[in-house]
Amino acid sequence: SKRNYSADALGKPVSDQERLCAICMVSTRDAMLQPCGHGGFCFACGKTLVATHSNCPLCREPIASVLHYDPRASVTRDADGRAVIVADRSAGALV
Repeated sequence: SKRNYSADALGKPVSDQERLCAICMVSTRDAMLQPCGHGGFCFACGKTLVATHSNCPLCREPIASVLHYDPRASVTRDADGRAVIVADRSAGALV
């Protein structure tokens, strides 16, 4: 299963411009699409993608849900050193 997390979610240094949502270019990136794992979007734009039954704008996979995370939170690592993102809420597609 592939995971492509945004640099800001992984705690890598990024500029203020790179922290903005790639869709609205106003809000801070704080969301990750599922199941593909792509980020770079704000939670509001992610919820819109889910509500409109859109595919991921990066890989074109269907979106099942969007996870919200706190971009200011410190990055947690698993036993293999991979970044673990802790979501504090989610929004899923209505069936």
